[in-house]
Amino acid sequence: MQLKRRFRVTGYLPNTVYRFAASAANSAGAGPENVPRTVFYVCGNGFKDTGAGCQCPAIANCETYAKGICACSKCKQYFTTASSGSSCKCTIDRTNCKTVARDGCSCQACKPGWAEDSSGGCTRITCAPLANCKTYSQVDCKCTQCNSGWGNCDGKDNTGCETLLNTSAHCGSCNAKCTLANAVPRCERGTCTIASCLSGWGDCDNNPANGCETALNTAERCGSCTNKCSLANATPRCDRGTCSIASCAPGWGDCDLKPTNGCETALNTAERCGSCTNKCSLPRATATCAGGTCKVASCDAGWGNCDGRDDTGCWGDCDLDPSNGCETRLNTTTNCGSCNTTCARDNATPTCSSGTCSIDTCAAGWGDCDNNPANGCETRLNSTTNCGACNTTCARDNATPTCGTGVCMVASCDTGWGNCDNDPANGCETPLTTTDHCGSCASACLARQQ
Repeated sequence: MQLKRRFRVTGYLPNTVYRFAASAANSAGAGPENVPRTVFYVCGNGFKDTGAGCQCPAIANCETYAKGICACSKCKQYFTTASSGSSCKCTIDRTNCKTVARDGCSCQACKPGWAEDSSGGCTRITCAPLANCKTYSQVDCKCTQCNSGWGNCDGKDNTGCETLLNTSAHCGSCNAKCTLANAVPRCERGTCTIASCLSGWGDCDNNPANGCETALNTAERCGSCTNKCSLANATPRCDRGTCSIASCAPGWGDCDLKPTNGCETALNTAERCGSCTNKCSLPRATATCAGGTCKVASCDAGWGNCDGRDDTGCWGDCDLDPSNGCETRLNTTTNCGSCNTTCARDNATPTCSSGTCSIDTCAAGWGDCDNNPANGCETRLNSTTNCGACNTTCARDNATPTCGTGVCMVASCDTGWGNCDNDPANGCETPLTTTDHCGSCASACLARQQ
């Protein structure tokens, strides 16, 4: 193997491979070479023999190399040379770096809350405070989250969260209006609730979302959700939130005008018959109430209700008008004891006392000798056994009596007797055998002359 000659080369930049022409003189004192050849030498000062000369290995991130030695005199931006110049070291703190730039040292993007600075690192972002803002954008300091109960409703980045989200215009979120059916709404902790129901309405399902959904003017819910109208003996209704009476059950009335106790009064009594104000008062009768109509329970003594009709609730009414009760006295000869019962007795003037037909007086010449008024004055008073009066015997002394005119008279005198004083009461009082009355009254018997 032919050995290569080593030459000392002076006057040229070290660590550079040179080719010399044949005419070139070398530093060893040799004359010109006939054939150009490469001069080789030992590499030093950090250079490396590549087999084709001495070369300085590339130093990462070195911008300018030192002359004469293999060292970096100036590193790229963000890098610092080592004491020997053999390397460039990144001195940037990349703890808060999200992504590294292509130079391998500086931060291309920082973590939230940090921003790139001029030194290539990340500097904590300090945002100017915005009203009611809880968290900020780490990119542009915009408010990303408002404090509870606040909102950025004007859409302006520099005003923060300016709107309270607890009003009827902004309830829970911006522009969320709090409106509820039939209610005065209120926003409570961001939720639309009911402050109060409008008059006549209630929140009976306890669901504020549909407001006061129930009308409180029905019998089922009157004035409140739980107030069901239930009234005794009545059909209830709800009047302006208060239970009242639509109608009473048949036979009942609201006589005390207190709807709370319903229709409390039975309308089947004489005090209140058919209505609260209808008091049964029938003339000369004890009244009762049946079917809501005043009727006669009984008549006063000597009076009667005489039409015999059941619909009037009594035996009858002589004028067929039950409204005036027992209007007819039953002690007259036309209504004696009952209506239309005529009081008439044979041979007599009748009378009706206590409802019984009796004899007031007998007709002339007649008498009630059997004391039975039913057959009137049944006995003629012109007989010798009833002469002028019942059981009055017509008898005259010494005579045959007669009672043709109702007066006891002398029909004829017994033989030898005469009614010389013309007084029938003493009969034929005079014997006709005396000298003064000889054979007849006042017939004197003269003495015979001798």
